[in-house]
Amino acid sequence: MAASGKPQSVLLLLFPVLFFFTPVVAAQPDAPFTVGLVDTGGLIVPVATFDGMDWSSPWPYDAVFDEETPSWPDLPEDWNRGGGSLADWTLWFERSLPSSQERLYGYDWADQLLPAQTTFSPTALVETSKWCAMNIALATNLGDRRSHERDYCLGSKKGVATTAEFPPEKVERLDPQGENSQEILAGIEDIFNVIESESVEQQAAIPREGTDKEQLWSGQWLDADRRNEIPLEVREAFRIREANATIYYMEIVRPYQARWMKGCPTYSQLRTWVLVNNDDEDLILLKKDFVMTACDGKAARWNTPIVLWRHAAGIDLLVRQRGYEGESYFILRIANGAATELTHVGWGGA
Repeated sequence: MAASGKPQSVLLLLFPVLFFFTPVVAAQPDAPFTVGLVDTGGLIVPVATFDGMDWSSPWPYDAVFDEETPSWPDLPEDWNRGGGSLADWTLWFERSLPSSQERLYGYDWADQLLPAQTTFSPTALVETSKWCAMNIALATNLGDRRSHERDYCLGSKKGVATTAEFPPEKVERLDPQGENSQEILAGIEDIFNVIESESVEQQAAIPREGTDKEQLWSGQWLDADRRNEIPLEVREAFRIREANATIYYMEIVRPYQARWMKGCPTYSQLRTWVLVNNDDEDLILLKKDFVMTACDGKAARWNTPIVLWRHAAGIDLLVRQRGYEGESYFILRIANGAATELTHVGWGGA
């Protein structure tokens, strides 16, 4: 889609559409590999395994050591089904060191990933609590096990590594207020309004006793015309360029001012993957997740597409999802007019 143009039509995807896009670069070899997250102390937890065609998450999660726990390198085969050897890893993206102010006020490690190529190897199987839960990880010769970075699941990551020889690509982040993001927002505003109205009607139809509608919905209880007058906001925007199409990930909210708690707005949130045909600028929603949440945001999720691989079967992405008190990671495949979640592992409240 041209930077100065706007989508000419909007198509809400209601049934499978066969749309084959041409990759900007050739698809990578479909060799087996495992992708993992490395923390600042050099520990790595595998999060997904690719067997050359499909993805799985065979590593034991939210697990602790006991008398039956194996030792490195004698791991059970089902801990790494089809992903090849776990003996050799490459760190492809490493986050830059946060400033003292960022350490104090928080920072997003996924935002600060820079290209890196460092090989390393596991040395032992250990127990860790740096992933929003107790877990089993691989100690490596990368990093400092004595790292004093605060033991916090959302901030202790060092980078993304794989056992493959070919690197992933980092997903391009867009300025939420930039021209491109605002053009996509304009293209799906009507869809947002329709989805929100349907959700409000469904919830309002649920019998409830002793609950005033205005207290229940706070902002969303407004009629559709008044809701639609409240501007939408782009909170997150990402882009993947293809030869004949462009793929976007967008997080859009409509904030409401709650009557019962000043300064704590409720909001509606749409998370969506969008495909824009570069020739006719048609816009298709590949996947949509919509929630209405109270001001604490417990029902909302915030995604960060981190890296991608281009395979013969489509584009596969590693996506981080933050929740109210935790995080999770999943593999998303974009192919044949759909965005499909293939694996999902998480820790804490995500």
